[in-house]
Amino acid sequence: MAIWPTNASAKISISMAKPSTICCKNCSSPTAMEEKFLFKRNEIQADAIDSILKKTSLFAGVGAAHLPGARGVIELLRSKGYKLRAVQMKDRDALQKDAINKLKVPVTFTTQHSADSFYSVAAPGPLYSISNRDQQMSRSQFADMSNGTYYLVSRVKTYAGIKATQDDVKKKLDSLLYENIPGTILSKKPIVQNGYEGYAISNRTRRGDLQRYQLYITPFEVIIFKMSGKGDYVTGEEADQFFNSIQLSNSIARQLKFSPAAGGFSTTLPHQPHSYLNAILNNRWEYEATDKANGDAYLIFKTGIHNYHFLGNDSFDLSLIETSFGSSGQLEKQLSRKYSTIDGAPALLVKQQLNNGQTLYAAHVIKAAQHYVFAHRTRSADRNNAWLKSIRFIATEYPAPQLYEDSFLLIKVNTPIVPEIDHSVRAILERAASEAAAGNNSGGYISYWKAPENAVFASKQTGEQVFVKMQEFPAYYALKDSAGFWQKEIADCLGNGDMRLHTKNWFYHPDGSKGYRLEIRDTGSSRALHYLLMLKGRHFFTISNITDTGAHKSKLHTQFFERFLSTHPHFKMQPVTASRVPMFVQDLFSADSMLQSRARQAVGNLEIDAASAPLVFQTIQRLSVTSKNYYETKTGLIEALGAVKDSSGNVAAYLKEVYEQTADTSLFQNAAMMALARLKTHTSSAVLKELLLVDPPIFENVSDYDLFFDHIADSLALSKQLFPGLLQLAGIADYKEGITGLLVKLVDSGYFKASDYATYLPTIFIDAKIVLKKQQVAEDRIMNANNKRDPDDEDDLPEAYAGGVNSFDLKNYGVLLMPFYDKNKNIQAFFERLLKSKDEVVAINAAAQLLKHKRTVGDSLLNVLASQDQY
Repeated sequence: MAIWPTNASAKISISMAKPSTICCKNCSSPTAMEEKFLFKRNEIQADAIDSILKKTSLFAGVGAAHLPGARGVIELLRSKGYKLRAVQMKDRDALQKDAINKLKVPVTFTTQHSADSFYSVAAPGPLYSISNRDQQMSRSQFADMSNGTYYLVSRVKTYAGIKATQDDVKKKLDSLLYENIPGTILSKKPIVQNGYEGYAISNRTRRGDLQRYQLYITPFEVIIFKMSGKGDYVTGEEADQFFNSIQLSNSIARQLKFSPAAGGFSTTLPHQPHSYLNAILNNRWEYEATDKANGDAYLIFKTGIHNYHFLGNDSFDLSLIETSFGSSGQLEKQLSRKYSTIDGAPALLVKQQLNNGQTLYAAHVIKAAQHYVFAHRTRSADRNNAWLKSIRFIATEYPAPQLYEDSFLLIKVNTPIVPEIDHSVRAILERAASEAAAGNNSGGYISYWKAPENAVFASKQTGEQVFVKMQEFPAYYALKDSAGFWQKEIADCLGNGDMRLHTKNWFYHPDGSKGYRLEIRDTGSSRALHYLLMLKGRHFFTISNITDTGAHKSKLHTQFFERFLSTHPHFKMQPVTASRVPMFVQDLFSADSMLQSRARQAVGNLEIDAASAPLVFQTIQRLSVTSKNYYETKTGLIEALGAVKDSSGNVAAYLKEVYEQTADTSLFQNAAMMALARLKTHTSSAVLKELLLVDPPIFENVSDYDLFFDHIADSLALSKQLFPGLLQLAGIADYKEGITGLLVKLVDSGYFKASDYATYLPTIFIDAKIVLKKQQVAEDRIMNANNKRDPDDEDDLPEAYAGGVNSFDLKNYGVLLMPFYDKNKNIQAFFERLLKSKDEVVAINAAAQLLKHKRTVGDSLLNVLASQDQY
């Protein structure tokens, strides 16, 4: 199928794949599956085709199920103004195929220049970069699809000036030719282009296609020009025109003070250096020069390292740079290594002797987020290496700021650098992601927190970047604790390390935006992290940048941190502190099923305050058993009331009413009891005690009991109100462990005295003796097993007594019994048996309890325990 716009020459060919099988066969109206996986995808595909066709021609493969119908890709494209027709393929036979293969389409050559202007060559079209991280080289190619041929230029860095010689490269290249050129090499002739030596090579592949190469060796790289085509196509005039047009530039030997066009640093070099942006290695800038008069070689690396999580110690990071730079096989020994500074920036100066007698000077330097290596290979024995003294760090240069608006980040800013984003493609991806987050996915799950929007304003020329993140708050989110919010955000910026807050400046503007400008530093680091934290309406912006600790800041930094306050015209100002519960309730009972679903799925994240608690209680009452997800929604709302900070007592009253009204549904009663345990007010504790003693809830899982008593134990002062009445439930197996543990905390913390639970001492003591008997049975079993082991068998190891299953319970009972120690001889005897336990943990816990209350413990026991390494 062929498509073309009515007013453009760009064309598209569509290939039809097998039909999809997701269509509903038994229903006339679309199902949710069809809507999400067929029609929505049709729209995405049509939008993508339209977006790309506005720029270039396109070949697209589309599943056949996406093509037909009023909502199919064909009709969607027609609605956008495209004309479409079917392309019929007839008479497809072997003779016609052979004739087509022999056709030769005329091409027009134009001169193509490399980005650094080092070479130029004529080709039938632009040379597009095809480099990737798996290939340690720069590659540019034009594919002549009409003639089945391609033109390729590959550049392989050799760093011959520093780490090898051109003769070394030539020897290695000669051996690599036979390994990497496919098929049979037909000819190999030496050539020279503007003083650069190389080879002209032709070969034939196993399938019979002829290929031609021209390779040139420069002091800095090997550059390879290649042409490949069907059959003998490369014997024609097109190949001659391609290879005869190759031009390589040569540097003029004159000493100059070099600085990159974008600034950053300056130094003296013997000529304009060979400059290369190594996209494979983190966009590393590489500059190389050689002095033809004395053979000296110079190499400069500049890499941006943007880590916003911590600031490393300068000396440590300099060591990492040194290790990363490494050394070649020519290194004989290190002559010196010392930390210093270069133009005020921390530096590690290294001097190495090479096995050819020459010296390699290297300075590893940190300047803000930029890591530098300045290397100089020389025959000179200059101790101080004058070249390193010529290095200066200068201001970075940027083009004039331009207005940049981003409807996804909701920002408007004047900036000299804009993100490299294809906005049409991004719009399609953002739309798909937004629909998926809104429930347009296989599970119908609606994301409560949207994924943050991110953008990087990065300059390849300077290596500097500003990172921008925008987080939109969820639909039902309300910021209840502003002070706590800012405290958390600042703490996140500081991380878990040793970084310290150097400056913190609050700002507020009439447009409603407010926040902090932060500068974060660390001892031993010359760098600083800068954050701009800005809250505006229901959106939170985080802007990050790395500088040095000096006063001067770049133009890029200034534009964002001193002048960035505007937001996009589409920005809607809505207060984030206002309660969203009314909106939630409205959505929950809405006729719109999507809004209903969003509200139901957000119940567990609903932010409720005391003012909105009555509305939540009314909503609980209003829910009907016929409502979708009735049990989950009602349970979630009841549990959410437990998070309300309420001093009025109203919430506790609501929960009591819910508990009493839902006596036939333990699910809701348990949720109400859990919420009362979380409230932690005097009123809620009184209600909780009342309900527990009249109608104690029964939870399904042991973990629910643990969680219930954990909530109660969060406030021991309030927990005390539950006793001694709560001890009545200690006889219930499900409650026994939780009540005992809570009582132990109260006694051990001084909230409870012996007189407060003396009535229950007999029961507690009986339980304690039962546990002790279980402990003795376990010890006897271990002793018996150990007596039977073979002492000569190295694999038959004795079983340890320490840390048995009863040791924790015995420790707790020791706490409860200790206040009655002096007046009860049976309890004294109980502790004596604990001290004699073969389980060292039991004995130590008993000794610790006695010593804590200033009771005597025999020295013999303490000496035995002290002699064991683990104690």
